[in-house]
Amino acid sequence: MIGGATNSGKSVTLKLLLHQCAMHGMKVTIADFKGGVDFCAPWWRDNVRLVYDLDGLVQLLDTFMEALNERKKLFREAGCSDIEQYIAKTDKAQIPCSTAPCNRLWRWAISVSIPPMPVYCPAW
Repeated sequence: MIGGATNSGKSVTLKLLLHQCAMHGMKVTIADFKGGVDFCAPWWRDNVRLVYDLDGLVQLLDTFMEALNERKKLFREAGCSDIEQYIAKTDKAQIPCSTAPCNRLWRWAISVSIPPMPVYCPAW
């Protein structure tokens, strides 16, 4: 969750994080109930999935739940509580199937430092 006062940089920070994820090859989906107002630049339409309505969001959340349930099953079967234990115990570089994008996000997230101040991105 990102919170803060008006004009404190919440949207800029969020866009920076989403842009970096997309630039690192991760599939980014944005639920934008303002109808695309905040993500109207062509770069966003070309590089991320935008969901504008409740039905699209419910479908997206169902997909997340399927991936979560799949991952819980794999962890339970391997006797692990997190991805690090799973990789170490099973000697697998990543979790198979629909949860694979989460592996890339996890590895990327622990390898980068987010700058303390938002950075301008021409895609905005």
